Amino acid sequence: MLTQRVQKLKDALGPGFEAALVQTGANKFYLLDFDAGDAGTLLVLPERLVYFIDSRYIEAARRDIHHAEVVPEKNVLAQVAELLEQQGVRRLFLEDKITVAQCRRAKEKLAGVELDAGPALSEALSGLRAIKDEQEIGRMRQAQRITDDCFAHILPFIKEGVREVDLMLE
Repeated sequence: MLTQRVQKLKDALGPGFEAALVQTGANKFYLLDFDAGDAGTLLVLPERLVYFIDSRYIEAARRDIHHAEVVPEKNVLAQVAELLEQQGVRRLFLEDKITVAQCRRAKEKLAGVELDAGPALSEALSGLRAIKDEQEIGRMRQAQRITDDCFAHILPFIKEGVREVDLMLE
């Protein structure tokens, strides 16, 4: 089952969308609602999501991600190449935020697939992330309440002679 966010991404990339490789932490978090920082790679296909993640996060990913296949990461570009071949993908979007080295490796390992490393994928994701949905707004409100509660708690401890480290520990 694809989420509304993934569907919006596919729509933003236009008709003929075949696949996208998402590697930056913020964009993976947006699409998966799972935070492993920069670890892992997300392959977006027309009818499925495949998240390749290393052993540090595999159990948590399998527990928390319900709308993507969670696959142990071994040689991720070889794994992606195999899936792209199975799916008959001819064109793959890459984020323009990846390094030159990452792009070079992708070109080497994904020979036969046209790579679009232009701004399309990154701009589509940035545009979608800029417009908050109800879930995001709710989380922002919850975060603000927690921040307010923490500030109210720490205020009585802030006084002359109290060290920063002691406040931090509190």
